[in-house]
Amino acid sequence: VQEECRMTEDTSVDAHHAAAAFTDTTLALMSYNIGIQNKEVHSGRNWTQKYKRIRDDVEAAFTNEAGIQVLLISEFGNMFDDIDRHLRSGVAQPTGHKVRSTCELFEDLLASIKLPHIHVVADPPYVALIDSECWQVEHHEVLENLCTKHDIKVQHLILEHVNTSETFRCFNAHMPSSVATPKRKEDCAKTLCDIATGSAVPQRTACMPWILAGDLNVDLGTMSRWCQAFIEKGVPCFSKSEWPQTSAAQKSRFCLVTRNCFGFLQIVVGDSQSTMCI
Repeated sequence: VQEECRMTEDTSVDAHHAAAAFTDTTLALMSYNIGIQNKEVHSGRNWTQKYKRIRDDVEAAFTNEAGIQVLLISEFGNMFDDIDRHLRSGVAQPTGHKVRSTCELFEDLLASIKLPHIHVVADPPYVALIDSECWQVEHHEVLENLCTKHDIKVQHLILEHVNTSETFRCFNAHMPSSVATPKRKEDCAKTLCDIATGSAVPQRTACMPWILAGDLNVDLGTMSRWCQAFIEKGVPCFSKSEWPQTSAAQKSRFCLVTRNCFGFLQIVVGDSQSTMCI
């Protein structure tokens, strides 16, 4: 999911450099479900090839003319068997360096493509890559006990814009299909919406802008029904892919963005584009 914001009047600028060019707030965010297994990183024969694909994707995201500012990665390793436990002894990477954590792995990757200003927040299986020239991390935590499967966790970030001090809340979430029953998915979604709105649904328009991204393994219609009480009636807030939805996984390719004060947004999911005002 990539979001770009028109800054002032009819003036446009690529999102990567917008923070330095204007005093208005711009958010450019991408959600990336990566699907990497623990064993692939520490002993997989194809890791070099997959690593290069991840590196190329990260580089393209942050250096493209319409580059992004925040990349939320989910499913980097197993949610219930922390990949850092397997990296602790030191695992050599295609760069030639040994890394001992997910954070070190991505810092090493970013150094190899000369992007030292990208800040890494790693909570396996989640990784947030943040352009520190645009956004600073004001708050960071891992949320648990969101449903009856208590060790399902979600990365929760509050980001502050370096120029305008506007804040933005991000939930980086994945619901593993092996354990996420419909009731657990619903409980997680509603709990996250409740956190975002501060349990003050009638005053929800006063809360900071927020996004629920990742992969909850649920279709858009069901998600919309669960979140109905937490979003403004008649205001579009879902962005989705227009890829052919031939599998359940493809049907969950969307994100929920609400109470956005950043103006005009272009939403991109997968290879499709649609424009909406939120």
